Amino acid sequence: MSPTDAWQVTITHEGLHAYRVIRGSSKEEVELKARLQQQAWNDRWTRIQAANAARLERLAKTQRWEKLVDVERRAKSEALDLTKQAEAQLEELRNLLRNALDKKRFLDW
Repeated sequence: MSPTDAWQVTITHEGLHAYRVIRGSSKEEVELKARLQQQAWNDRWTRIQAANAARLERLAKTQRWEKLVDVERRAKSEALDLTKQAEAQLEELRNLLRNALDKKRFLDW
């Protein structure tokens, strides 16, 4: 430490895992530098937290959308299967009716 740097303080920021030794010629100078550095770190940490929150929100929105699309796809598939079954049953009934009407049965009283 040089004679002009009579004061020093160590500061850290847990979120950023940052560490710094602040030196100065007076207590006020060191405190000011430390306060400015802490504020800069806090601002940076706030931006990082906001970006992470936005990323997580986008991810959650994407997952909700994919789930909705999957549910819709399954519903359409099931509806198509049910439609095919109904059409097949309807065709069977038409054939049954057609066969019954094609046969000419006379009543023998």
